[in-house]
Amino acid sequence: MDLPTLVVGFLDQHDIELGEEWEKTITKALQESKMMVCIYSPGYFKSSYCGKEWEVFQRRRDEYIKQRKAAGEKDPSLPPVIKPVFWLAPLPTNLNEAIKATQYITGDPADYHMYGVQPYHLLICDALDLSQSWIEPSAAAFQERA
Repeated sequence: MDLPTLVVGFLDQHDIELGEEWEKTITKALQESKMMVCIYSPGYFKSSYCGKEWEVFQRRRDEYIKQRKAAGEKDPSLPPVIKPVFWLAPLPTNLNEAIKATQYITGDPADYHMYGVQPYHLLICDALDLSQSWIEPSAAAFQERA
């Protein structure tokens, strides 16, 4: 029995077919997605498209609050559907208030809030390169000898 394919997410650089109308595809994905992961970096905040995508989700959050208040809830919280990942410092100092209000620093490594995730990513990639170029072949050679 074939199981249906589970769609985990949408990534504009992988999920848009060559020749497809990319703006319609991204709009549909933004409307259907349950959350958005933003990769905060200087480039992210310079991109008008990233800003527009963020605004779509912010409007969805605002609409949620409006509906909750209309239903009688006194002080509803915004749902945490925007998940920022602080990729690379520095972030602009003139961030929009709604962006500033969205938590993007976690209790992870102490210098995450100063540098972002990218330096750790590079260390992980270096470790993977070492693993693939030396450790795995060495382990295979040891296994052959055993």
